[in-house]
Amino acid sequence: MYDNSQEKLKTFVVELSVINGLDALARLIITLRKGRMEVKEVNVRSSNGILLVRVILQGLEDDVQQIVKKIENMYEVSSVECTPYT
Repeated sequence: MYDNSQEKLKTFVVELSVINGLDALARLIITLRKGRMEVKEVNVRSSNGILLVRVILQGLEDDVQQIVKKIENMYEVSSVECTPYT
């Protein structure tokens, strides 16, 4: 997907809480698809009507941070945490 010789790709874990069920999850997936990075893994759990989502992304750090900012601005997202994958 990307040429590794140009810039270093990094892997990040984005964990977030989403209210509003499957509609919000669909909007989240659409937002992720618009990003210029690769989605390596997506895990979703439901707890008391809140979706707990864990996404592993690989791409340029600026691209990942840009998509995280878009996710933070979604009204259904109550918390977002982005950390380097180890």
